[in-house]
Amino acid sequence: MKLKYLFSMAMAGFLFGACSSDDVVVGDGGQDGAVAVQPGEEGFLSMSINLPTTVGVKRAAGYDDGTPDEYQVNSAKLLVFSGESEAAATLHQVYDLDVSAFTKNDETQITSSANIVQDILVPPTVGQQAPTFYAMVVLNDNGLLPSEGDASGTEFHQKTFKEVSELAKDLDENTLRTHGGNPSFFMSNAPMYSVAGGTTRPADNGKVTTLAEIDQTKIFQTELEARQNPAVTVYVERALAKVTVKADNDKLSADANENLVGYTVSGWTLDNTNKSTYLVRNVAPENLATAQPAWWQYNNTRADYYRFVDVAAVETGVSFYRTHFGIDPNYAVDNVYATGSLLNKVAKTIPAGDLTPAGETPRYCLENTFDVKHMTEQNTTRVIVAATLEIDGAEGNGDFYLLNKNTATIYQKAGVENEVKRLWMNYFQTIISTYVKNGTFTEDNVTVTLSNATGAAQANGGYTTVTGIVMNDNNVADLEYQDGKNLADINAAAAAYLPTLNEMLTISYYKGGVAYYPVLIQHFGDTETPWTMPTGGVMESYPDPNAANNWLGRYGVLRNTWYTVNVTGLKNIGFCEVPDAGVRYDDPLNQYIAVEIHILPWATRSQDVDL
Repeated sequence: MKLKYLFSMAMAGFLFGACSSDDVVVGDGGQDGAVAVQPGEEGFLSMSINLPTTVGVKRAAGYDDGTPDEYQVNSAKLLVFSGESEAAATLHQVYDLDVSAFTKNDETQITSSANIVQDILVPPTVGQQAPTFYAMVVLNDNGLLPSEGDASGTEFHQKTFKEVSELAKDLDENTLRTHGGNPSFFMSNAPMYSVAGGTTRPADNGKVTTLAEIDQTKIFQTELEARQNPAVTVYVERALAKVTVKADNDKLSADANENLVGYTVSGWTLDNTNKSTYLVRNVAPENLATAQPAWWQYNNTRADYYRFVDVAAVETGVSFYRTHFGIDPNYAVDNVYATGSLLNKVAKTIPAGDLTPAGETPRYCLENTFDVKHMTEQNTTRVIVAATLEIDGAEGNGDFYLLNKNTATIYQKAGVENEVKRLWMNYFQTIISTYVKNGTFTEDNVTVTLSNATGAAQANGGYTTVTGIVMNDNNVADLEYQDGKNLADINAAAAAYLPTLNEMLTISYYKGGVAYYPVLIQHFGDTETPWTMPTGGVMESYPDPNAANNWLGRYGVLRNTWYTVNVTGLKNIGFCEVPDAGVRYDDPLNQYIAVEIHILPWATRSQDVDL
């Protein structure tokens, strides 16, 4: 899994790919008299399946293996396609593979590959000029793929690979991570590019491939012959992204709010995670705007780095390079955060038991990508960090309040009630003559009720409203009401005043001192997609006509990528509840918090953040 480090609490992505074998071709009557099997006949082929890791070379910077659970193989399926091109190739047959080669590995060894021999029915070639046979391998399909056979009666039957790659599934991350209560990460072919990227512009004659091409001359009549002459090599990647959060407690920034004494990161969770995904990473160039060059040649003009293709081959001796691009099912569609139309949203306040502790414990999610036009908050997966703040002026149990989001002044509950009383009494003085002939009311005659009363919706923190203002006339000397008026009329006026009062007074209630900090996950971030505030009166965050070239992939989460967010410090009071994700660009023209992110074979990406 690849790891990356980015700025502005973001996350990034990496991907693995499928590639064909570079072994010497063995034709009819070739090595040791081996005889290849003809179309329409049964034969054996040998394949090498490599789990997501760096194979055969020293691990590249930015990749990390992860944990044994993430490599466990419980089942494997081989899907054989046949056609004149990858996109047009049609599914011929599904085979269940023997996974014992994986389970024989040392339990402590998480970098894994296996060589498997499978008997197959070679696809017929009638009516096809020069068909190519392709392999797609799925490990731990978790019941999402058809059983062995020709997939009759399923949505996969006689589908082209293009159609299969565009089959969107509404799934939760658990379905792609566990099966039968056991670790079972769904993995499928990873798209590869045929030439290097990184510091070198990928050549125009390069191409993207997802399926692994089967050498037809290496399908033999016997298992022994096949085992000696591998026909195909497949690289797979996990269908999920991985996130971890690390934190330094009580590390206040030099310019921290003077009311902050200290803090402890209570935990974190993910918000705005995708509800749907493709079973194999979709990198189809035809899904991009035709006015833009191919994504593998995108490079930010300031970074001068072709970010979507790795600089090093996936292993020595082959010309296949990992890619870092993907299209999800809602790539160019806006999510409505309020309803969670496309993405999962968290509750406004998060119980402590639902938070993941900072450290090594990960969360997983479906990939969530988008074009630059849709690179906005409501479409971006984010980390919600919960921190328990030690505030100068808070109550003994840690509770405190802000009024109108002013972090310079801290209130206790009594202070909020007194402010409400003051506002009401100021208004009451303008109408008192309607109700009272004689007598002086004071704030001691006012009782205020807030919506965070025990058992109320805001009892666990959040934005609180004034739900009651009740007057009494105790100890009002020489009190005389106007004719036909009494205390009940005054309280009716107080009730009528509540909407106006709540409109002009925002009360933030921090239960136990818990504050929430949203962090948008960056994929490439400032290193590979640097961004600066537009000048000269420009009112768009990404105004350049070459916006995709410069910033595509700056935010988002990609499958098989490990994003690590490092909370390096805290400088201000966060939100009293999880704020809605708005329609602003991910890089807003007005910025309010500073963040640094590090994104992590998993491809790893990391970002540091100062909250």
